[in-house]
Amino acid sequence: MSGKKISATSSDIKFSDVKNASKQLKVTINDMVTACAATALKQYFDNKGDTKVKNINIAIPANIRFAHYPTWEKVKFENKFAPFPMTVPLEPDLSTSMTKVH
Repeated sequence: MSGKKISATSSDIKFSDVKNASKQLKVTINDMVTACAATALKQYFDNKGDTKVKNINIAIPANIRFAHYPTWEKVKFENKFAPFPMTVPLEPDLSTSMTKVH
């Protein structure tokens, strides 16, 4: 492991477009992005000849708040979270993936 990190960003995808699409599909942005990633991974595994992979396990951070804050002024910016494990089904079709992920 070199510690070298490679990343890329794109201005081709606008967040407002993603948000509007999720509202039209009546799913959350997280559901939509997860379904897209799951479909892409399924296609990748299939292209590599690994057709046995049906699910992936992921962990997403879940915020933990120990109290409901009565006013905005009393909100504490707590950096407390826990990993939330989730099994994501891999489907070759985005509509099926969206339904299962949602």
